[in-house]
Amino acid sequence: MHKGTLIQVFPALANLTDATSFNLRDDWSGFINYVTKYANYNLKRNGNQFEGDADFHISVSQEATRHIVIPLNVAQAFLQTLEQIPLEEGPYTPKINQADTYLIDIAIQILTNAGPLDIFTNSQNDRNATGNAPWGVNFMGRTFVVNSDIPAKALDTLRPYLHEEVIEELIKAFDNALTPTAAFTSLSPNTPKTSTPNATNMPNK
Repeated sequence: MHKGTLIQVFPALANLTDATSFNLRDDWSGFINYVTKYANYNLKRNGNQFEGDADFHISVSQEATRHIVIPLNVAQAFLQTLEQIPLEEGPYTPKINQADTYLIDIAIQILTNAGPLDIFTNSQNDRNATGNAPWGVNFMGRTFVVNSDIPAKALDTLRPYLHEEVIEELIKAFDNALTPTAAFTSLSPNTPKTSTPNATNMPNK
């Protein structure tokens, strides 16, 4: 079958909720200042929850690690939602609106009995409006396109547990550590500095 929901095309994935581990990546790369943000999660089932460490960093060597705990029913709702993503076999082409401003790299990898299931997007479409569609899927050597926001909605069920606020904390910590000169230089390193008037160079009245 070349088209259908994930579990229609791959009946072996009908029990995706039985998965015992999955990895997430949510990266955003900007081409100005230090605005590059990385978040990587490695989660394994442990009793009635999925848990593991998440690594966060921004592109100025500010980094942090947090332990993530997701209740089992929430993780299974996430996996059950992914079972219904609509697939259409063919090459993946992301929707790029502003190629020279930023890049998105969001990926879900679920380890199944039939091999790793990769669900990903590099599309710049707004998450709230279109769920970063289209998405791509790689499984068992085949590639599919997902013209749907279902993967984004699945991720939304996990977001309250992903500690995404850590990225903003890292950016704030970096901003607070900058001296005024460093902040000026980081924004525009080739711009000449403008001297600040003081008592010795103010014109005489």
